[in-house]
Amino acid sequence: MPEVSQEYSSPSVFFSSNVASGALKILVPLYLTYFLFALGIFFFFIPEQHQQLIDEKKKAILQLTDSTISLLADYNARIKKGEIDPETARREAISQIRSLRYGNEGKDYFWINDYHPFMIMHPYRSELDGRDLTLFKDPAGNYPFVAMVDKVMREGAGFVSYHWQWQDTPEKILPKISYVKGFPEWGWIIGTGIYEHDIDREIDAITQKFIRIFAVILAFVLVLSLYIGIQVYRIERWRSAAEQARHLDQLRLKKLFELSQLSGHPMDTITKFALEEAVTLTGSAIGYLAFMNEDETELTMHTWSEQAMAQCTMGEKKRTYPISDTGLWARSARTRKPEVVNDYPSDTSLDKKGCPEGHVGITRMMNIPVFEDGRVVALAGVGNKPSDYDDSDTRQLQLMMDGMWTILKKSRAESRLRESEARYRVLADNATDVIWILEIAGFKFSYVSPAMKQLLGYTPEEFLKIRMGQHMTEASMKKVYRIITEELGRDTKQGIDPDRYRAIELELTDRRGQTVWTEVTARFLRSKEGTPDRIIGITRDITGRKALETKLREANTELCMAQQIAGIGSWSLDTETGRMNWSEEVYRLFECNPQDGPGHADTLKTVLTKEWRALFATAMTQAQEQGKPFELELKLNLPSARERWVHAICNPEPRSGGCHYLLRGTFQDITQRKQLESRIQQSQKLEALGTLAGGIAHDFNNILSAMMGFTELAKLRVKDNPDTCEKLDQVLAGGLRARELVKHILTFSRKADVQKSNIQVGILIKESLKFLRASLPPNIDIRQTLSSPEAVIHADPTQMHQVLMNLFTNAAHAMKEKGGLLDVSLSTLHIPKDMDVPELPPGPYVKLVVRDTGKGIPKDIQNKVFEPFFTTKPREEGSGMGLSMVYGIIREMKGVITVESEPGQGAAFQILLPVSKDETTVRPGESAPSLLKGKGRILLVDDESQIIRWTTLILMKLGYEVEAFETGAQALDAFQKTPDSFDLVLTDLAMPVMDGLTLAKQITTQRPDIPVVLCTGFSENLETDILKKSGVSALVMKPMIANELSTAVHNAMTTTGRTHAP
Repeated sequence: MPEVSQEYSSPSVFFSSNVASGALKILVPLYLTYFLFALGIFFFFIPEQHQQLIDEKKKAILQLTDSTISLLADYNARIKKGEIDPETARREAISQIRSLRYGNEGKDYFWINDYHPFMIMHPYRSELDGRDLTLFKDPAGNYPFVAMVDKVMREGAGFVSYHWQWQDTPEKILPKISYVKGFPEWGWIIGTGIYEHDIDREIDAITQKFIRIFAVILAFVLVLSLYIGIQVYRIERWRSAAEQARHLDQLRLKKLFELSQLSGHPMDTITKFALEEAVTLTGSAIGYLAFMNEDETELTMHTWSEQAMAQCTMGEKKRTYPISDTGLWARSARTRKPEVVNDYPSDTSLDKKGCPEGHVGITRMMNIPVFEDGRVVALAGVGNKPSDYDDSDTRQLQLMMDGMWTILKKSRAESRLRESEARYRVLADNATDVIWILEIAGFKFSYVSPAMKQLLGYTPEEFLKIRMGQHMTEASMKKVYRIITEELGRDTKQGIDPDRYRAIELELTDRRGQTVWTEVTARFLRSKEGTPDRIIGITRDITGRKALETKLREANTELCMAQQIAGIGSWSLDTETGRMNWSEEVYRLFECNPQDGPGHADTLKTVLTKEWRALFATAMTQAQEQGKPFELELKLNLPSARERWVHAICNPEPRSGGCHYLLRGTFQDITQRKQLESRIQQSQKLEALGTLAGGIAHDFNNILSAMMGFTELAKLRVKDNPDTCEKLDQVLAGGLRARELVKHILTFSRKADVQKSNIQVGILIKESLKFLRASLPPNIDIRQTLSSPEAVIHADPTQMHQVLMNLFTNAAHAMKEKGGLLDVSLSTLHIPKDMDVPELPPGPYVKLVVRDTGKGIPKDIQNKVFEPFFTTKPREEGSGMGLSMVYGIIREMKGVITVESEPGQGAAFQILLPVSKDETTVRPGESAPSLLKGKGRILLVDDESQIIRWTTLILMKLGYEVEAFETGAQALDAFQKTPDSFDLVLTDLAMPVMDGLTLAKQITTQRPDIPVVLCTGFSENLETDILKKSGVSALVMKPMIANELSTAVHNAMTTTGRTHAP
């Protein structure tokens, strides 16, 4: 046995010259580095920090002032928009700026002065507000506010230094640096500042902190110096010990190698060798080895060293020891770390139980635990070393015992492997799934478990004799060859898992020729060189599962059909895995291909329009992170350029204890519903427009009535002056045109009835183009080619005017960017009887063509231009109703309209309308010139004084007596006093308190024979039955001219026999 050193020689107590020299080589650079670092901090870093702090604070107050200037700019913008008057804006701005505070104490502020300078607002020096600050001086004799104005006048903004009171403390005056910036729009200067005192305080704090830090560092350096000296002393002492340790390590390695050669030997041989060598390596006299039970509560003594057994005189030796009752030698099992006792007789710890009679005497002891997977599995100890145990001894014992345990584990593993192979053979022979091994070289099975009999009807012996592929369909056989080839190819790639599995489904045929569906899971078995040479697999019967899958597919097909019919698709998202599933209907809604892979939330974001993308992203984030459900209506721009609306619903379900959510939801196609809503909204807008148009028509017709009436009165006075009469005729013609315009408005808003007559469409074209010319840009020219200007059609003039204006304005809109030519042509054509033209019977037709040279209409939307609400214009420029209305009017007139266009070459709209068979033609604005006179007393009622005046004068000119009133109540009172004195009632319809119908009903109740003529600006809801029940004899539309008034009055009185010849 090799001789092992028991103890080390004691080092000298004084430092040798080598020790002192080594210490100085370390300490001198250390102290020099310390003092150089301190000089750098106090003479370079802190001054630079002072300037940097000033610069940072300057930058901060600059940004704060800019923010305040932005506040003023916002108010100024609101003034320009007319949202607020200047005085209110300045007052609110001053109030906001007065309350602004910042800084550590929340007392730093802003002030405002003007360019004079006058103080506009100072939050702490309110006595300065409104004062002239030109002569204001600080304690240093500076004129700060003059300097501020000068800085702003020269540079627009800048920094000014002066002395000022400390925040809200007037008694404390300190140096201050302020940043001022002008707001020229209001003549204001905004300022705020920093106190140099604040910066000095911060620098002092930094300096004091560094002083404390360097004091601590100095103390540390001193302690370190002492430590270095001690360590240098110890290094010399330990150098010799290291030599001894090196020799001991070499010996340990040799013994560990010898121990490794014992693999496969009996357990007792391995443990005895390891224990004896551990006693030798640690220089001990005795040793032991005990094993721990599974729950670490009991130790079983396995062996003692030979010398311990020789010295022990105990009779019957105890073998098991409970951990809780065992003394010092088991303490390391409780503490789970090495335990050393170098003076056992003097140890007084509570764990010490003493030694039984006949036990070996103990002077020193060392115990260590042996671990496997964090569990204590054994306890080893040595004792009675002549000198104290140290860390080297602990390491020697630990390494030897760990080596021993590794070999024991290997031996046990090999033994268990042999037992496992026997057990697995039993399992394979009795498993319901077929276990098999296939030799790759000959493509023959080398092993098949007995379960093959149950699966295909073959015994293992019979199956091993049949040809490969005889037991499966041709398609399955091809699949097997392909997959094996793929896996052999993958096996040569870097990083591939050699123990990977592959699962496939195969269609087998049993002994009777019937199909059996199976699931095969297999992997490679490898040779010693690591090359795949066999395949081991398990085959499971899944015929029942396949039948269920078929039923499930049928159910899914029915579900998909139901979803497609309802336009509803389902989806789910597992937030933990990020996996998203879509139903087929969702793929269809988003125009995605299921073959491209599973759906993803990012796919939805690409088809969402910009305004909905952020809303959907926010809703999804809240659902994923907070489990918040949502219900949204989203607009999509699909890859086919179509727009689609979907109704999205999401209901999160908590998973993994509420940390994650499974999102489930649906998408429903609501495009048709949204279109219907849009149409309803458009209809409501048109209805509101109609109501507005009716009110405008009433007031405008009253104005026109007075204008046209007084014009006709003027004509009667100057009838001998042809020149003046001609000018008044122009005024009257303008009034008639205005009346027609009101009719157009009422027709558009459904407030006027359609009244068809024979009209010359050429005249309407000229009038419409003349009306349009003023609104067209100069780069658009108009060309008229009216080959048949006298052509007559049977139509409502107002509707025809709408058709023309829609076509003309659409053409102009198409040319608004680059200009062009608006070409309008009118001609006639005849469709012979032998020509078959869809929707048009033979006969004469008027042909109207409106052509432009604009950007044209794409082919794919030409068939949509006549659809309601379809438009290519921005929302603010068009509603999509114009061409739809044109189409409806033309179809109602038994005509057709078509469009021809090429992108970039303009568009041409062609209209064919049947020529009227009636030769009677009404020209727009045409009226009978004669005035019918008569006699009688007329009760006139109208809430417009001008209308009363001209109507009275006209009727008096015609020979009638007139008594006029501005309210229905006044007129009714006058009538009730002398009901027989009136021959006719002429009343307005829309009047406050009592309208015309109510007045007519009250009067005719008292005198049923009196004729009542009702005047109105529009006749909506005035059906014949309503007029008859109210006693109205005739209806006159405002604005009326003299001959219309005279005719209505004359006819009403003639009908009742109350008229008198003049």
